[in-house]
Amino acid sequence: MPRADLEIAREFLRLSDEGLSYNAIGQKLGFNNKTVSFWVRKAKASEKTRLIETTGTDLNTRYTSEHHRMILAAARGVLKAVSAPLSSALEGQETKVLLEHQILIMLQDMDDILSSRGINIRPGEPGDANDSGSDLLETMAASLRQGLFQHLPKLGDVIETWSYNRDELRVKRSETMAEVTSVLTQFRQVSDNAATDLASKAFELVLSGEVTVLIDEESYRDDLDFAVKQTDIRTDGLRELLRRMNHSVADCKELVADLLLWGGAPGKCRTCSIGYKGV
Repeated sequence: MPRADLEIAREFLRLSDEGLSYNAIGQKLGFNNKTVSFWVRKAKASEKTRLIETTGTDLNTRYTSEHHRMILAAARGVLKAVSAPLSSALEGQETKVLLEHQILIMLQDMDDILSSRGINIRPGEPGDANDSGSDLLETMAASLRQGLFQHLPKLGDVIETWSYNRDELRVKRSETMAEVTSVLTQFRQVSDNAATDLASKAFELVLSGEVTVLIDEESYRDDLDFAVKQTDIRTDGLRELLRRMNHSVADCKELVADLLLWGGAPGKCRTCSIGYKGV
């Protein structure tokens, strides 16, 4: 019995798809119908395997590309968070909340990827963020933040240091302002609201390093001078917190700049795809 190679088997399959019977194909090409039947089944199995492999490769390539785009968006969100002015760092927003909020903003700019996942961010459209719950996008933002730091652990370490110092600065600022506000009301008879405003201004002036003359003087021209002096004697260690925070910001900018220049993230995270399975 003549043996058919894969090319002949594919010819069997082509003729079969055109509607020819196994007997007709065998007569046309010089094989019996059992040989034709066997190789048609083999060709179909081979074609199915090839299609699965090709489709899988295409999906994997697309997934990897989109995944890296989302990771880079997370990196831009982190950069946006650490680049916020000092006044923002002194407000009541926790660092973790700030990070995920900025990543969420960057994520919302990726309409094409979100749409392919069935999420539309335009109000009123089927599947918009309001329909599915804003917490879904927030969860995605949190996952992206974790994934970014798994891809680039050094950036995670830098942000951890920045976060600790920023949150400590917030706490110390709140404590210092409360103390200075109390002193202003007791010894300068300043109203509560005005004392709070003066304490806030004094804190930012002291940390900015712009009030050396005021601090060195023993007399106080006005209530702000007094608030600055009272703030300065209570800010031991705060300048070091600020120094470490600014150092972390510089490191973060350098790492994110490199990441954006690479156009992709090194390493892997738990949502990366290998053989169609997450790692």
